[in-house]
Amino acid sequence: MHIRQLDPAPMVEPGGRSLRSFLLALAVAGLFLIPGVAYSTSLEYTMIGSYGDKIAFQISSQTRTPLPCTAHPPDCFAQWPVTVDFNGSPIAGLEIDFAGPSEYGGLTIDQQFHTAEYVNTFGPVLFSGTLASPDLLTGTFSLTTDTCCGAIYTDPTWTLTVTQTTTPAPEPSTLVLLSSTLIGLAGVWQRTSRST
Repeated sequence: MHIRQLDPAPMVEPGGRSLRSFLLALAVAGLFLIPGVAYSTSLEYTMIGSYGDKIAFQISSQTRTPLPCTAHPPDCFAQWPVTVDFNGSPIAGLEIDFAGPSEYGGLTIDQQFHTAEYVNTFGPVLFSGTLASPDLLTGTFSLTTDTCCGAIYTDPTWTLTVTQTTTPAPEPSTLVLLSSTLIGLAGVWQRTSRST
């Protein structure tokens, strides 16, 4: 019995055609496989006080996990840390407490652990669902300042507007695939320019 042995095919043909073909295939595949861009949603809060004070902050969908609050326990939940803009001056690391019905609704903006209070309001409950899994509401709401606790901003009434915004947020896998596509195209261009 005679066994014929085949020579293994070279990985790269003379002139680099197989490598060039591979890089071109990688680039083309990358262009067609790039998934759609993911979107990030956030809620934009704007409070306009009856004295003219303007307070603004946003709560991102990525940080919307409710935490125990310090202002109105036990019928509230908190969002922390939040950067709040007070009349054009931002302060980072604040806590937003959303009060439930037994605490007369509304919201409080304070330092974590309730060490300094910026705004304390009551009014409609600004969420639906449960404290453990709240759905923050959008719309326009009238809030009244609670003068009990010595808040810094004491406008008697506030108009709160809550709107949802959506912004594109590329996923890491999209960026990796796009990068590999660009590298593949650069490799094809480099190989092509060398051979000419």
